Parts: sequence; C-alpha cells; structure tokens
Amino acid sequence: MIVAAAAAEFVPVAVYNNVPGKDADLLKRFQEPAWNNPVVRFLGGDEKDLIPRKDEVFHGGAVLARMAEALEKAKRPVPAYLKLAVAEFAPKKTETAVFAMHCYWEGEAKLGALDGVISTRIGELEKAEVVEVTFDPAVVGYPKLVEAARKLDCTHKVFARTDAHLKAAAAVVGDKAVRSDKEIDAKTQQQYHLAHHPRYHYLPLTAAQATKVNAALANKKSPDEFLSPLQLAMHTRFTKTTDDEAKRIAQLTPDRSPVGVIGYWAKLDATLAGK
Repeated sequence: MIVAAAAAEFVPVAVYNNVPGKDADLLKRFQEPAWNNPVVRFLGGDEKDLIPRKDEVFHGGAVLARMAEALEKAKRPVPAYLKLAVAEFAPKKTETAVFAMHCYWEGEAKLGALDGVISTRIGELEKAEVVEVTFDPAVVGYPKLVEAARKLDCTHKVFARTDAHLKAAAAVVGDKAVRSDKEIDAKTQQQYHLAHHPRYHYLPLTAAQATKVNAALANKKSPDEFLSPLQLAMHTRFTKTTDDEAKRIAQLTPDRSPVGVIGYWAKLDATLAGK
C-alpha cells in the first residue's frame, strides 16, 4: 500500500546514506546527517517540508499516516484506499464489538459498510451467528455503533467485551446485551459476497479492504475506491486471463493478514507469469 500510494500520489525519491555523488549532495542540500536512521520527508514544489520532518519512522502504518497528513496539508484529496490503510495500520485506538443476527453473511455486509468499521470477522458464539467488528471509536463510538446495528437488525444479541460496553449496549437493546469474553468460532466462509466475485476475491486485499469491498458488492456498488492503483491494474489484468490462468489462480488461497498479503501478492504475480 505504501508503494502504491507513493507512486500514485507523490514523486518518490530514495537517498542512500554514505554514498558519494548525488546522494551525498542531496543530504547536504537538505541538511540531513549521514546516519542509519530512516527519515521520511514530504516536500512541496518549493522544496519545503509540507509537514515537520521526522526520523526513526520504522513502522509502515506511520508512513501511511504521514502520507495522508502530507496530502491534506497540500490541500489534495486523500484517496479512500489510503484512508482505509491508515485506519487499519495506524489507528490511534481500536475496539471490538460482537453482534448476533439471523444471518452473519448479511450482517458482515451491513456492518462492514458503516463508517468507522475497520474490519469484520464472522462465526458462531453460544450457538448464535455473529459478526465481530473491529472499529475506530474516534469515528463511531460504541453506543452509536450498537444503535446503527440495531437499525440494521443485527442485534438479536449483543456480546459486550467490557463492562462499559455492556452498560452502553443495555441502554440501547436492553436484556439482549450480555457480557462475554468467549472467542468466536470463525471456521466459516468470510466475506461471502466477495467470494462470489473472483476478480475481486483473488486480489491481494488487506482485511479492511476485504471488508469494505465485500460490503460494496453486497450493496451492488462499485468497490473500486477502496483499491489502490496497483490493485486496480491487477483487477484489469484478471479480465484478460486465459482459462488456464484462471484455473491456476483459483488454486490460490488469499491471505488477508498484514504479512501474508505481501507473500500472497508474490504468489499471484508468479502464477500469472506461469511460474
């Protein structure tokens, strides 16, 4: 996601340490010390910092957050896929909610479309079909999330993960709110609607992207705003696959985990290259 955003929204430049010539000249020009700490800077057309310089940026989520901040400072729109990546990989705080409903595949589509919901995971808990929601309380507080879920008919029962959540949920759904720390049994097909659209399903998506793309497809909307330019290019490539390529792709199992999605992308590239 960092590579996609850098290529699409910025002119990326890598300057190496302790390399004579142009690299050394650039370090001197921008008064950067010759050291081994990574420094990420965002410059405008006037070669001045859009946002304050920062070193020791070791985490990818921090880079994504600074990308979004720099675009905002430059008064440029922050793409939906980048906003989603920041919410997923650089959240200030996330919380978890669990809702029971008559069909978890419908529930994941409804709840996954809500603002502030980062990702969903479906399964069973105490013999009920449930959707576990990871959300950003700075965008949607727990009481508002429960109220939204109630309006979507997704609160046949609310499994509160904290005492504070139990109190807030009870104020909305009464005795349908119960306290539970039990893990859900998630051994089932996740993102049901996404799974029925192979050209999206086999893309290298993160968990948050899979959640939003699944919700968009279920609601008959285009999910493309949640895809990076590289993912959109891959989607276009899928439209031109041969029957043999399609069969090889269908043998792959998408990995949505932060590390696994990188390895999955490499496998997909190799498969399309016939390796």
